[in-house]
Amino acid sequence: MVDSRKKITGIVLSGGKSSRMGREKGLCTLNGKPLIEYAVEVLLEVCDKVIISANSDDYEYLELPVVKDIVIGVGPIGGLVSALQFSKTEDNFVLSCDMPFVSKELVRYILSESKEYQAIIPINNGFTEPLCAYYRKDVAKIFEIAINQGVYKIQKVIRGADVNFLNIDAQKDFNGKLLFSNINTVEELRRFEEEQENVDMVEFWNKSNTRKK
Repeated sequence: MVDSRKKITGIVLSGGKSSRMGREKGLCTLNGKPLIEYAVEVLLEVCDKVIISANSDDYEYLELPVVKDIVIGVGPIGGLVSALQFSKTEDNFVLSCDMPFVSKELVRYILSESKEYQAIIPINNGFTEPLCAYYRKDVAKIFEIAINQGVYKIQKVIRGADVNFLNIDAQKDFNGKLLFSNINTVEELRRFEEEQENVDMVEFWNKSNTRKK
């Protein structure tokens, strides 16, 4: 378990090309709120500090550090290694900006299972979720070596670390139906908004992510 006295840095990944979205993905709105703000709000609840991995200056309005990729054009691994190198803490939680349904309860659960591992990667319905995961700072070296070797797929590279692949129990109340859903297109964005009759997102976020005073 991550010691509650330890400092944890939250890393929001928002450095992708967003080619399928057609514009900066993190600024696309769901229920009137930019996608990136969902991730930021969750991580601010759990982490001591939050930084944004992005190659755009558009996120400066959030008044959080924005870390640009050291190596361009290699996908999420480029943003991840740059953010981990920038981080001042051993423990880090990474969350992609296009996963607005992740709750603070899930983040805390993953952190509680970290023990002495270098990474905790959740598994949902047989799929690994490396962009909603715990990473120890020294994993950056493994990623750096992989990039230099031309290997960019995080799922493949991370197997060289001491990693715990954590099955997420469907019975746990983590908003399971939508939990790891990610949004890549405008059509998906609209579809999730239309499905509010089944999942009231506004009510969900008000209950799950209201900052404690």
